[in-house]
Amino acid sequence: MKIKRPLHKQKHGLTLLELVIVVAIIILLAGIAVPSIFRGRRQAQIAALGDEFRTDYEAFVMYAQEKGQLPASASGFSVIPTGMDLYMPKKSTWTIDNSDGSLTNPQFRGRWFWFGGPVPEYPGYNGFIMFYSPDITADVAQEIDNRLDDGNVNGGAMRYLSGASASGGSSTGNWLYFAVQ
Repeated sequence: MKIKRPLHKQKHGLTLLELVIVVAIIILLAGIAVPSIFRGRRQAQIAALGDEFRTDYEAFVMYAQEKGQLPASASGFSVIPTGMDLYMPKKSTWTIDNSDGSLTNPQFRGRWFWFGGPVPEYPGYNGFIMFYSPDITADVAQEIDNRLDDGNVNGGAMRYLSGASASGGSSTGNWLYFAVQ
């Protein structure tokens, strides 16, 4: 009597080569996906900051239409100018002072400021919505300007100033400001 034996041994588990191939595929897929995720997050932050500028701008314009003039300068950073409470958007980040990054903000670390009054260098404009942040780069400013203004951060209503200090402080950051007529 002959005993039949299987022609092939039955395999249990993966060989080392198969495991290496699986790990390589996972690393390749992660390498493709992770940059896209970070790029998407950055685009969402830029869009949120641009939307904040736009809605705040509309609030100041509405105030000026109803009161006949823009409000006076704010008393400090992250302070809503007197009389603007009713006009500011409900979900505004204006009063959040996140300059040290301690608060979770859907946008960037920074502080808002309102400067009311004309500036000789910007004829025709009577106030400025300003955002001071170490995180605002020229690329971010350019993307926001493309969405809201003329695409030129050195001209038009939206401007970018790099490496300036806030209220005489020793640390420097960047200003993104939007002029209001």
